[in-house]
Amino acid sequence: MDSFTGKGRLTPEQRKEILSASTQQFGTYQTELDTFKSGFSTKGKELGFDASKTMLTADRRPPVIELGGKEVPVPLGTRVIQTKIDPKSGKLISIYQMPNGTTFALDAREVF
Repeated sequence: MDSFTGKGRLTPEQRKEILSASTQQFGTYQTELDTFKSGFSTKGKELGFDASKTMLTADRRPPVIELGGKEVPVPLGTRVIQTKIDPKSGKLISIYQMPNGTTFALDAREVF
């Protein structure tokens, strides 16, 4: 079967490779976005508003998450470290890691 004509199917290994490559590329974009957001946050402070509570449409990370029953701001430097299909629900899940090493998972298709 020819996958270029849409008549083939990806093998589980090919799917894994695509998810891995896209996660790595997405991480590069997140780093670039953090650089932009850092400048945006600095300017926001100068103007008197908390830019950490703003979310740019290109940024799929939520501004805050709930961890241990508390709302925690998601800091710059938080990256997607893995994207996988949950075998139980069939949902696409992104696993994020904060700069302090804390990890959390979100439905990758969810829009905040």
